[in-house]
Amino acid sequence: MEFGSPVYNPIRAVRKAADETVNNSVALQNDNELKISAQAQAKYLIDILLLIDAKVASDFKYSWSVPAGATIRTLTSTGAFDANFAESTFDATAAMPTTIGTAGINMLIARFVCVLGVTAGEIQLQWAQNVAVVEDTIVKANSNLVATRLP
Repeated sequence: MEFGSPVYNPIRAVRKAADETVNNSVALQNDNELKISAQAQAKYLIDILLLIDAKVASDFKYSWSVPAGATIRTLTSTGAFDANFAESTFDATAAMPTTIGTAGINMLIARFVCVLGVTAGEIQLQWAQNVAVVEDTIVKANSNLVATRLP
């Protein structure tokens, strides 16, 4: 199918409709809304914008649940306008701790390239507290994921 064809829609966007909370847990959990269905042997450019309400003590970490054989590479920027950068390769068990600079709502913007193998399935954001603390860590409504299928 040609890239510009009206039948081929290469862009999928998902917006988080409601806040989601984790409290006192470092176990990565699948986000309820930030996920897309992905085709086998496809490549996707994925952009996320997360609004995170976290405390400095608990911090925040995230990863991905992907079909078997998929790889994800990323360049991540976190915090306010003076961003720190980190490059990582994720697999189904990796996690990237993200330093929350201040208590309150922080923004995480990240870009990924996901290359699938022969297995189709879902590409789904996972997240948790980086340190288990009895306090709420929230990924806020209006966080979003935009996936563009690459030719």
